Amino acid sequence: DESNNCLQYQLNKLDIGLYIGCIYLCNEILLYSNLLGPVLPSVPQIVDLRIEGSCIVGQVVRAKGNYIGGYEGQSMYWWIKIKDGIRHNLTEPMSINNTSSIDPRLYTITSGIFIY
Repeated sequence: DESNNCLQYQLNKLDIGLYIGCIYLCNEILLYSNLLGPVLPSVPQIVDLRIEGSCIVGQVVRAKGNYIGGYEGQSMYWWIKIKDGIRHNLTEPMSINNTSSIDPRLYTITSGIFIY
């Protein structure tokens, strides 16, 4: 925001490990400089996690979210259901970067899934 004499720079993942500096010149004379760093990755998180699709037997639902933070590590995803306040796993935890053709962010609703 240059209108308030506050120049800003938004750090991104390409800045990780680097030092960020600001130099202030007036009439080509160095008046002040400062360094900050090294830049660390932020805490990884998923924002806006949502399930898309129709919740109808036989349909496929998909989980989507936006990953922000440092570089994504060994992330795990699995589907759950909640009955009477108790969580039950529908699928086994799977790594998102697995080599199988199964995408753990997809799940097909079958007739027996929500019934005990």
